[in-house]
Amino acid sequence: MPSSDAVAQHPLLASEVIGLSGLDPAPTESQLWVDCPVCMRHQSLAEAHVEPADDPQDITAYRCANGCAVLLLTGHPNPFPMPGSGRYRLGDLAVAPLVESGLLIDMPSGNQVRLTPGVR
Repeated sequence: MPSSDAVAQHPLLASEVIGLSGLDPAPTESQLWVDCPVCMRHQSLAEAHVEPADDPQDITAYRCANGCAVLLLTGHPNPFPMPGSGRYRLGDLAVAPLVESGLLIDMPSGNQVRLTPGVR
């Protein structure tokens, strides 16, 4: 898990960023779910392709397992708080779901939590 004083580098996994929330145990990539709006595939982040992000604010992009679209980004939070941006800040890092259905997290309790994208 990245520490707050470490320089984040690719790949910065969503499970590592969400682990900064203090969840114990932290979810794994196979417990984080997204839906591709192009092919409609419901997939865990363990199935998605991990690649470097294009924007300097972001570090890692998760692309649909079928290659359709980027579904989620990890990276740095916005320099100024932006309510409704869809970037979830956890420590010095952030996770940003890009698809309308958001990011579904399987919690240790058996419940699920959904992080939704920003207002478009």
